[in-house]
Amino acid sequence: MNKWVIIPVLFLIVLLSSYFIATGDPKTFPSYVTDSPTPTGTKAFFTYMQQEAEIVKDWNRPPNLLSANDNNEVLVMIEPFFTPTTEEMEAYIDYMEAGNTILLFSENPKGFFDIEVQYDASLLPDEKVKDHHGNFFRTELQSPITFLIKDTDQPLLFSDQEGVIAYKRQYGEGTLMVSNAPEWLVNGNILKEGNLSLITSLFNMAEGDVYYFDEYLHGEKNSAATTQVYPLWFLLILLQSAIVMVLFLWSKGKRFGPILVPREEMVRFSDERIAALSAWYIRSKNYHSSLVIQADYLKYLLQDKWGIRYSTPWTDIEEDLRRRMKSQKIDTHSFVMKLSAALERETLSKREYLEWSKIIDRLRKEVEKG
Repeated sequence: MNKWVIIPVLFLIVLLSSYFIATGDPKTFPSYVTDSPTPTGTKAFFTYMQQEAEIVKDWNRPPNLLSANDNNEVLVMIEPFFTPTTEEMEAYIDYMEAGNTILLFSENPKGFFDIEVQYDASLLPDEKVKDHHGNFFRTELQSPITFLIKDTDQPLLFSDQEGVIAYKRQYGEGTLMVSNAPEWLVNGNILKEGNLSLITSLFNMAEGDVYYFDEYLHGEKNSAATTQVYPLWFLLILLQSAIVMVLFLWSKGKRFGPILVPREEMVRFSDERIAALSAWYIRSKNYHSSLVIQADYLKYLLQDKWGIRYSTPWTDIEEDLRRRMKSQKIDTHSFVMKLSAALERETLSKREYLEWSKIIDRLRKEVEKG
């Protein structure tokens, strides 16, 4: 290639890369964070609270730095991205026992504060919610769970089928309030139907003087992004060097492509691994755990190949299975009912496990064939 052609091309590439790095891409935001103006953010409600309460701030630090005194504070957790460690959970409990309140919104908060949940298929879809005064509100729930509460807990909101979807629990001098509907607070939903009324009723029951929105559990500010660690000029030089290196190797006749692994090697490894896992489950008699994993994988295949939602219970996909299955060797009604019962049991015999494994494997092969 003529060097008088290469030099202008390289110069043009450097100019274009400099322009795109300088201008940058549009900023992206995680869901449920308070500085996000996107439909999945919570900036609208955060701004509303700043106008209604005297002190409303983000909380970006670990929970052990929360106040150990009764300052009538409310810590708002909206769909945490991870479950805190045992030490962090104890710090949150100490914060409540001192006389403060935690208001937790999560579709499935199991793992937080000994919260117990149960799956309730009647919630999807659900357009009515009732408060503890008997007033009904129109809304939409995305969570398929309701709460199992203790005798000392106070239920606050109920589904149309009388399942508890929000409740209050006493911790020392403070309070824990839990709701399974974080979607009510996002920018795209907050003004829909009765969402704002339901949210404000929960916040009014919290009755705080100071409100902190917990961004520590979103992890956004706990780790620095690559673009924040290195200066912009260094990233620009790095990109330009990479482009020049690729063009240099290209001019030398180098070829780029995937490393192809012989099929027989992959098949052999896969078969050995599956056999080892199966032998381990059988030797340890973990038949129920193995069956749960097989059924779970089949659910993923049904969603990927046939479009049957993974979250749908087995008993509700009978018609979809009957319509999509070409083979008549499996009685779909008997299959879904008996499989649901087997998954709910704590133990299985070896004979039952082997029978179910054969049935699930037969259906898996049919689903994979499409």
